[in-house]
Amino acid sequence: MIKKFLLMVIILGMSVIGFADEVDVSQIAVDYPHKENAIRATVLGTPKDQWYTFSHAKGPKVRTIKTTKKIPEILRQWSDFKYGVWKQKEEAPLMIVISGTGSVYNSGLSMYMANVFYDRGYNVIAFSSVTTMPFIVSQSKNNYAGYIKSESEQMYDIIRKAIADEKKDGMKINGNIYVGGYSLGGFQSLLIQKKKMSKNIK
Repeated sequence: MIKKFLLMVIILGMSVIGFADEVDVSQIAVDYPHKENAIRATVLGTPKDQWYTFSHAKGPKVRTIKTTKKIPEILRQWSDFKYGVWKQKEEAPLMIVISGTGSVYNSGLSMYMANVFYDRGYNVIAFSSVTTMPFIVSQSKNNYAGYIKSESEQMYDIIRKAIADEKKDGMKINGNIYVGGYSLGGFQSLLIQKKKMSKNIK
């Protein structure tokens, strides 16, 4: 239950970071029917009438980071690390979304979170979890998953490269870059922010 609570805190915290200038945070979840029972809240989730309504949800532009490793033939299907991009036409802040354990950049929850931020005027880049085969095979320096500190440092480098590539391709960032995620991705975002990545990336 503690893990579930921490997950809710991470997601809520990320939402506050992104929307603090638009939302009275004291009113967040004030009308949520299951707020007094964490187990019921985890099982039942958000009532349908409280779901976020998108004004223009869309799929991402898919980008690829090529591997620099020699990949055995049997693992070639995971030799590229793909990520999703949602780009605003005008200058806008950038939100980085890191997927949870075993999830890819275009999983349901990753796409949902990315579109929430895109809908609110953010550029968004979504990354697959470090526990997915594309990351382990094509990008991991350990060739296995589970060492979170090392994987977060590797993800940091990948994010920097992706941002640099997107800037070259015309993404206009107003200087504000935020990092968030859910589950393991939420925890990784905290480690990455510890490196002051969320303030600015050059």
